[in-house]
Amino acid sequence: MEVLVSTENCPKCDSHIASQSTGEILEVDIAHNRETIAQALAKLDESIQQAQKMRAQALRVIVGRGLIREEVMGQLQWLKRDASVHDFDYDRGNLGAIIVTLRE
Repeated sequence: MEVLVSTENCPKCDSHIASQSTGEILEVDIAHNRETIAQALAKLDESIQQAQKMRAQALRVIVGRGLIREEVMGQLQWLKRDASVHDFDYDRGNLGAIIVTLRE
């Protein structure tokens, strides 16, 4: 369904359009190009911001199974407490990938 950019509420459900998710799950690999921990965390932050701008539902973050994963988990715990992200967990038991559910 197409709506004008200036439309604030959905004509079908009357919900505020800007707060609705596109349902997309974006993916980013932050651990397999020889990133340092600082570079990986910077990529994580950039990716979360981009996904929020795009109103994606979630972000799948490829973290590998080493130090980067541990640092990312700590950062995501802080972001969840800060209310920047809704939740996060390993992708169906895959310890090398994390699904980050974004706030609407």
